[in-house]
Amino acid sequence: MLRDKKLKTFIEEQYSISINEIQPAKRGYMAETYKVSARQGDFFAKIVSLESHKAIYQNSFKVIDFLNRNGIDFIPKNIKTANNELFCNLETTTLGLFKYVVGEHSEDYPLSMLFEKYSKIYKISTKNLDIRKEDFSASSIDLYESNLAEIKSKKNKEVLREIIQYLDSKKEIIKLYKQRLRQLGKQCSKNLNDFHITHGDGQGNVIVNGSDITIIDWDTPLLSPIERDSWVFLDNQNILKEFSEIINKNNIKYTLKKERLYYYCYFYFFYYLAEFIEMIENIEKETKTRKLFEEIKDLFSNTNWMYKKLIISNDFNLNLNTLNP
Repeated sequence: MLRDKKLKTFIEEQYSISINEIQPAKRGYMAETYKVSARQGDFFAKIVSLESHKAIYQNSFKVIDFLNRNGIDFIPKNIKTANNELFCNLETTTLGLFKYVVGEHSEDYPLSMLFEKYSKIYKISTKNLDIRKEDFSASSIDLYESNLAEIKSKKNKEVLREIIQYLDSKKEIIKLYKQRLRQLGKQCSKNLNDFHITHGDGQGNVIVNGSDITIIDWDTPLLSPIERDSWVFLDNQNILKEFSEIINKNNIKYTLKKERLYYYCYFYFFYYLAEFIEMIENIEKETKTRKLFEEIKDLFSNTNWMYKKLIISNDFNLNLNTLNP
């Protein structure tokens, strides 16, 4: 963790604010996060250090700024530096500053509220926005294999050898998931239409304040199909139906497609697995490393939140008809 005094001085210089106090924030998983109390108000600082995530994080700021300028007020407000930059670099890390969002980080809220917010974002034209576009590649497999190769090249810790051995024991299911992701990606890439700005993990990144919500953690916005925001509900047809009804009510004429839902299910399996491995690679403490190892094991468990979705996705060779809730 960065020392508070050093961080305080850096933020004051970069943003021309007068800070009273900095405290670690109980928000965020892949980054250091702080609540910054200043004379000018309360802010949220997010610092990303993982190498593979920094470029993604940096590219996200222009999308957040674009949404802010287009009247989307239910996402964090990005604070520009004194030099009018959207973010800044502190040594080998990337720091972003946002207006602090009051409330609790929670998943206890009506999903209809989230779907209404999504609808407002989907309606925004992206004609003048430079944003990454979905290509339905198997890039999460590439990331997984690259990160795995890194820990295989080290093997300087017993836990790393255990992780390699564990993943080797799962090689058949991993091979099958790779095959399915590549097949689905190939099929989905035939249709690159009906794309919108998507969050990718919005349902678990919500701040609840009374009767309203704010969607946070816009690190990986993408111009992609709506299934990128809806695949997490794959095992609940009632929620998928509600999602479809709400976006259609808001004049987003779109029908969810099974092959796209399935694609994202497999894509994110490898994405999460790759992230856990990279975090292990960059953490020194044995206890934290062991905890992440348990997260990896849990991804393969039939009690994991993704399990039912992966099971449902197994039928993609049997039925790839359009989903009609």
